[in-house]
Amino acid sequence: MAPNPHKYRNWNHSGDGWVDMDAAIMRSNDTYFYDLAHKLSIDRLHDYMAMFGLGEKVSLDMFEESPGLMPSQAWKRATRRQPWFPGETVILGIGQGYMQVSPLQLWPKPPR
Repeated sequence: MAPNPHKYRNWNHSGDGWVDMDAAIMRSNDTYFYDLAHKLSIDRLHDYMAMFGLGEKVSLDMFEESPGLMPSQAWKRATRRQPWFPGETVILGIGQGYMQVSPLQLWPKPPR
């Protein structure tokens, strides 16, 4: 994969310097997760998140439960008839874009 030439901005304009995942979670460091999503790519990100049940119902007896959506390149081609753009992967890294989840889907659970 080619290096990412883009510079991302964080909510903390003064910056956090180098952070590891623990610090990125604690500080809500968007740039760490932008870069992580870019490095993973949309299809790997989709496959990992699917192992945790994102994009599926949580299997409760709730009549109107929605499965949510964990998008992929194939999903976008099939539903939007458009290619997947790298910027869509980046914003997915912080839970934005096409991704749709319920609070119950975000509850920690072991991978399948």
